Amino acid sequence: METSISSVKVVGGQSAIEDGTALVKNAGGDVVSRASYTAIHLKEGNKWLMASVRERSAPLSQHPKFEDLEWLIGDWSAAKDSRTLDLSFKWIADKKFIELLYSVRDQDTPIRSGIQIIGLDPLSGDVIS
Repeated sequence: METSISSVKVVGGQSAIEDGTALVKNAGGDVVSRASYTAIHLKEGNKWLMASVRERSAPLSQHPKFEDLEWLIGDWSAAKDSRTLDLSFKWIADKKFIELLYSVRDQDTPIRSGIQIIGLDPLSGDVIS
């Protein structure tokens, strides 16, 4: 188990409130559980003792990081018979979104084109467009 303390606030000199995160890892080092916690400490003499600990589980994200889409950035093209699809991906808004410009043409005649904005849904963490 690993803990990471995010804050400690001493209250009245004899008590303290600690907030942090606890991770449990398996033998391979993979995180299998994550939780936020709040601990109340009381000072007795020269020692700080834990009086109470409350833990709130935090789900492990199964979603890829948005930065994992870096490989898309650039220009792509595919052709079959007389039709060509051109794709151009670029970062926008300080790498918070990806803009996709696409066009389809038959020989030199444009058939369809458009723009797509790709980002993360703030509620689900899913990649959406």
